Order: sequence, then structure tokens, then C-alpha cells
Amino acid sequence: TEFPRSKKLIKYPRVALTGASQDGYVASASSNHTEPTYGVYKAFNGVPNDFFHWETASFANSDGSYSAATHSFESTSGEWLKIQLPNKIKPTSTKLYRRGFDGQSPKDFKIYASITGSSWTLLTEQTGVDDWTNAAKSYSFTTNIYYKYFAILVTKITRTNGAGAQTSGTI
Repeated sequence: TEFPRSKKLIKYPRVALTGASQDGYVASASSNHTEPTYGVYKAFNGVPNDFFHWETASFANSDGSYSAATHSFESTSGEWLKIQLPNKIKPTSTKLYRRGFDGQSPKDFKIYASITGSSWTLLTEQTGVDDWTNAAKSYSFTTNIYYKYFAILVTKITRTNGAGAQTSGTI
């Protein structure tokens, strides 16, 4: 995630994570496939083509929609990825990267923020997003509130591999 701070763009996390909890940053997810190979911290380690991904068959429906029905966030079924920052920031935009090699981009998703980690504010909701290349997609926010927690909830991906569907999220 990148957020401008005054006239300077500040990237968060400010350190490349090497574990789920480090220097005041805490990464968590609704599920994790093959930890530590695809550990949740890899969504925030800054290494190209290194990624986190959820359970193997989470998006096995033929239309790419969430199929596991075991996880939810803010009363919506789907897979989620969260990060806690050491300090509050005022977000203005984020960059979202898809899993680098197989085109399973988030198609329908929501990005949330929280001050306390218990009450969440919807920053953006996207539906019908087309698959994209390895370049990031940017999303802007309008808020005057400083937040410490951020989450993405994915409810549909751009394609599926049937029972072997996998996806990843990076914010």
C-alpha cells in the first residue's frame, strides 16, 4: 500500500515484512495455503512475484466467485487479508497487485479501514474488474480520518481452475 504524506509518497509497510508480525506491523488473513511457502507476510514483503494466497479451493465456482463459505468479513462471505500499522495514517490511495503468474485477479472486492480493528469503514468497493497484467491497479480514497488497520475482502476472482482454484491478495 502506498499513501502520500504531505507532498511525499510514503509506502506502507515501510519495511519489507519477513514474518506475520514485525516492527509494529501485523498481517493476518482468513485462511492460508501452505504456510510458510505462501505466508501472509508475503503480501507485504515487496518482492515481485512473491505472494500470499488463501486456501486452495476458495474460489472454485465456475464464475470465480467465493465457494468455500467458511470465511466472512463485515457480514460478507469471502477471503480477507488485513494489515495493522504501528501508527495511524490518512489513506488517499492504494495499489493492488494480482498474483503474478496465472491471471487470478480480484474481480469483486472491498477495501476497508479501521481505527481500532473492530469497527470498519468501507473505503472502496469494486465489482467487475477485468484481469490485469503484473502492473498495479490504483484506487483513490476520500477521507480525513487516520486509520491503523486496513483490510481487503475478495468475493470473486477473474477466473478459476475448478477445484484447484487459488488466489492471492496484496495491498
